[in-house]
Amino acid sequence: KNKAHFEECLTGFKWIANKVLDLEKAGYNVLVSYEEAIGFCIGNIVRDKDGITAAACLGELYTTLCAKGISFSDYLEDIYKTYGYYLTKNHYFLCYDPEKMKKIFDVIRNGGNYPTKCGEFAIKNIRDLTTGYDSSQANNCLLYTSDAADDTPCVDLGGRRIIKKK
Repeated sequence: KNKAHFEECLTGFKWIANKVLDLEKAGYNVLVSYEEAIGFCIGNIVRDKDGITAAACLGELYTTLCAKGISFSDYLEDIYKTYGYYLTKNHYFLCYDPEKMKKIFDVIRNGGNYPTKCGEFAIKNIRDLTTGYDSSQANNCLLYTSDAADDTPCVDLGGRRIIKKK
C-alpha cells in the first residue's frame, strides 16, 4: 500500500546485512531489516540486530504520538485497519540426534512428494535448501542457496513457518 519493497533471504544477520548492502548498491534506501522472531535492524548505523536503536525509535514514536494525543493502542489499531492483522507464534523443537533428524526430514521429503497439510493447516509452500526445491517458484527451484552442510526444510503454512535450524 505504501509502495514498500520487500526481499526475502536466509535467516541470520550475515545474510540480512549482505542483502541490505546489495539493495543499497541497487539504489534502495533500506529502512528496516529483520528476522521474524529474533531481531530488527533499523536504518544503516548498526548493521546487526540492535535493541538500543529499536528502543530509541520506539521512544521517538511514543513522543510523536503523545504530542498528537494518540495512544500506542489506537495507533496499532489504525495499522490493523490499514494493513490487516498478523499473528505469529513461534515454537522450537530441539533434537540433538542427527540420525533421528535425517529420518524426520526423509518422511517430510517423501521422495519429493512433499506434504500438502500439517494437521488442520494447508501448506502454502515448501522450501528445502538441501534438495533445492521451492514450491513458491514457478520452476520449483530455489532463488538462493545456503551452506552445503545446511539441512533445512522450511514449510510455509501461509504465514506460519516450520523451520529447522542447526
